[in-house]
Amino acid sequence: LAIGVGYLPARYAVLRAPRFGDKVYSITIGYLPFLETTWGILRSDHIGNRWGIGDRFAFFRFRLHRETRRWPALVLGLRDPFGIVGESWAQHLCAAYLVATKTRSVAHREVALTFGYGTSAIPAAQHQLVGPFGSLVLRYSSHLSLLAEYDTSRLNVGLRFRARRVELVAGVLGFRTLTGRLNLYFSLLPVRKKLTFRGCLPPRPAYRLNLWSSVTLPSSSWYVAAPRR
Repeated sequence: LAIGVGYLPARYAVLRAPRFGDKVYSITIGYLPFLETTWGILRSDHIGNRWGIGDRFAFFRFRLHRETRRWPALVLGLRDPFGIVGESWAQHLCAAYLVATKTRSVAHREVALTFGYGTSAIPAAQHQLVGPFGSLVLRYSSHLSLLAEYDTSRLNVGLRFRARRVELVAGVLGFRTLTGRLNLYFSLLPVRKKLTFRGCLPPRPAYRLNLWSSVTLPSSSWYVAAPRR
């Protein structure tokens, strides 16, 4: 379980860009090794009570193939897909994408490469992740990672710091505007052994330094992965 809060500056906001920024609140749950969901609220600055609590969203990630020594992990992602059944005018974060992630050890550092492609096939008021995207994550130490991504329209860079259950991400969108996110991780199951990524969902695809859910590494499924053998 991951609880997060982040902020999108006005230049890159979704609801009322470029005048007002967006606050992002989310809860991510790894139910099963092949399924992860994120539920959240996107709330524009200075909106008062006119829009109620804000724009609600839901993301789903399904693992289609587990990463092996030769082949990358493959994940199908759906974000705000409810335009399929109606009210497409209310979907502002809609995305449907396929993404592959491969991790390697380079000079004793863990490197994760992600490449994906998204489509606008689902009806929605706004679409995200339309076209090719990708990311590079260098895990410099057990606490610090360097992040770089292309989110279909711009290059973003950032740093992620993690200490126990607290994770902080600071980034620069388009090399112009600062953004950030705080995540808190909790286990839904008792953890008696050191866990590994083996058997759980791979890192999330790049998109604005993964501000919409918890960040690139590790997946919240870390806490429900199989014990290391």
